[in-house]
Amino acid sequence: MTKDEIKGFLVGYSAKIAEELYGLYTKHSTLVGFSVRKGTAKRVLKTGIVKEKYYLCYFEGKRREDKPKTPKCNVEISNKKKSKQQAITRVGCKAMIRVKKNKEGLFEVVQHVMHHNHSLTRLPWQHFHR
Repeated sequence: MTKDEIKGFLVGYSAKIAEELYGLYTKHSTLVGFSVRKGTAKRVLKTGIVKEKYYLCYFEGKRREDKPKTPKCNVEISNKKKSKQQAITRVGCKAMIRVKKNKEGLFEVVQHVMHHNHSLTRLPWQHFHR
């Protein structure tokens, strides 16, 4: 496949195992300028065989907001540890592919969302992606 084909819309591509399509999506993400992570997998209940997988943009989802901790007693502790500040890496990006097993037993890309709600990495820094 050429770079232009990989950069484009991936719906319709199929492979024997889902990991091949994950490799294709990581190549696509490198050319476009974002990182990929594995999402959920749906399995057949009786056999446990994977029937559907999601591969997501690294910025998918939202940061978990911790509940405020209330002390169990009224005694104040003076040597509290400061929490480490973490960069915001989850901004609710919806870019992803959905891979589903078809009737022939092959995994096929059935959905590809290409829109990102964050800036993409420029070419000189793309080698930093995971």
